[in-house]
Amino acid sequence: MALASFTEELQLRDDARQEASEHPLRPVLITVFSLKLVVAAVLLGCVSLAPPVSAQGGYFFAE
Repeated sequence: MALASFTEELQLRDDARQEASEHPLRPVLITVFSLKLVVAAVLLGCVSLAPPVSAQGGYFFAE
């Protein structure tokens, strides 16, 4: 196995990075992750704004 020079290694890294950034489904992945974050933020906002609810007495004591 031959050793690669520094410039060859940089060229291989650049090629791999270009192939990864040109994937056709990359915009879909970014959109799905963004929507997941938005939904999580909305759900956390709803939970934080909900009024506190006290449980009935029957839930605290075994009958």
